[in-house]
Amino acid sequence: MPWVYLVLRSRYGLALFAIRDSEATAESAGVDSFRTKPGVYVLIIGGVGTIEGPIIGVIVFYALQRYLADFGTWYLILLGALAIVTMLFAPQGIWGCVAQRYRTALFAVRRMLVRSYE
Repeated sequence: MPWVYLVLRSRYGLALFAIRDSEATAESAGVDSFRTKPGVYVLIIGGVGTIEGPIIGVIVFYALQRYLADFGTWYLILLGALAIVTMLFAPQGIWGCVAQRYRTALFAVRRMLVRSYE
């Protein structure tokens, strides 16, 4: 997992964050999104901006696979339905909802601005 942290903190990771926020703005700042985006599919980092997300995703997927495998082909339908429900009601993912609600991060890879009330 340390390589994910290094990628997200690199120039490439910064380009991915910029593309995620606004592709047009990223391109106007000099990011070549056509060459940058395919790298995400090659690396399979699970989610730009979090290290916890892919870990939680693997745990949930493994548990579902283990307990739903007896349902045969319905297993795939249930996984697909769960993925759709998650995308609709928690587009930032399970960990994204938890982190946003409780304002926590196990592996801080994002840069956050904190307002000082001094």
